[in-house]
Formats: sequence, C-alpha cells, structure tokens
Amino acid sequence: MSNDRQGAGAPIVVDVALAMKQLEENPDLAAKMNELAFGPFAARQLAARDELIEDLVEAVQMFSDNAKEAGDLFEDGRNSEAWEWLHTASIKAKAILAKARGES
Repeated sequence: MSNDRQGAGAPIVVDVALAMKQLEENPDLAAKMNELAFGPFAARQLAARDELIEDLVEAVQMFSDNAKEAGDLFEDGRNSEAWEWLHTASIKAKAILAKARGES
C-alpha cells in the first residue's frame, strides 16, 4: 500500500475572474464570503461602506443633474427657476451627506 496521495501538495487553481464575476452578480454570496473571511463585524462594516458609496454616488449624480438643468435655465434667462434647481439639489445632497455621517 502506498502512502502517496494523489494531488497532495498540488497547487490549487482558482479562476479569479470567474470568482469575481460570481461575487458581483450575487451580493448575498459576497456578504457571506466577507463574513467568513473577515468575521461578522468587519462584514457589516464592508456592507455599510458599500451602502455609503451608493448614497454618495446618488448625491453627486442628483446634484450634477440639477446643476445641468440650472445651467440651461440660466442660459434661457430663467434665473429664479435656476436658483430653485440649485437650492433643491443642495437640500437633497445635504440630507444624503447627513445620513452618510450618521446624523439623521
């Protein structure tokens, strides 16, 4: 009887691109992998970070959209409406930033 075990010491081959794709397509799997790799506390922090990034992207996109609309209104001489668009964007962005800071 041989003590040789087939594959013992053989390298483990992982398709990293496929693994990344699977994690991107399945947030629940990604969350579970984070929990297994880093522990539950760190996994919650990572999830909160991702949510924060999404909120900040939303704020920047909304402000950008409102600023473009305001620019068009300024060009048309509709200054009062333009300022309203900027004011609304500012209020919404401040609310999202306050949430991100944990102030709301």
